[in-house]
Amino acid sequence: MPKAVDWDGGGKANAADEWIELLNTTRRPLDISRWQLETGRAGGTVYRVPRGTVLRAGAVLVFYQRQTRLTLEDAGGLVRLVDRSNKVVDAVRYAALSPDASYSRDPKDIWHSDWPPSPGSANLPPGTPGPGRRTPTVTPTPDGSGLVTPTATQAPSG
Repeated sequence: MPKAVDWDGGGKANAADEWIELLNTTRRPLDISRWQLETGRAGGTVYRVPRGTVLRAGAVLVFYQRQTRLTLEDAGGLVRLVDRSNKVVDAVRYAALSPDASYSRDPKDIWHSDWPPSPGSANLPPGTPGPGRRTPTVTPTPDGSGLVTPTATQAPSG
């Protein structure tokens, strides 16, 4: 549930900042044209991936709510990835999360609700710097309340 961070860069934090992220863990490009992202029960709310969508080997693709119109339930829910033949390729059931938190999978296929959100970047444990890692920063506003916006951080060189 986005609250204070404008994750998609749309100008304000709102429901459109919710995202579902796909990572191609294979060593070859994967054509995911016409695959479906589903939320809720099987056959619930569906987003069909556009024709011509190919995910390069090791690439990450982020689908924001403003694109998919899929709503992620704040109290917890289910997300499924279904291929063209209607086979479930992947699915995750998630519990309620605090605002501006995400549910992240690590390379060992373990899910974490305490890792920092990182749409489009590697899922890393708290405190781990990473190239392109998006972390919220506070930008001062005239009234002193501060505006939280995501920024990219770079890993230390060397």
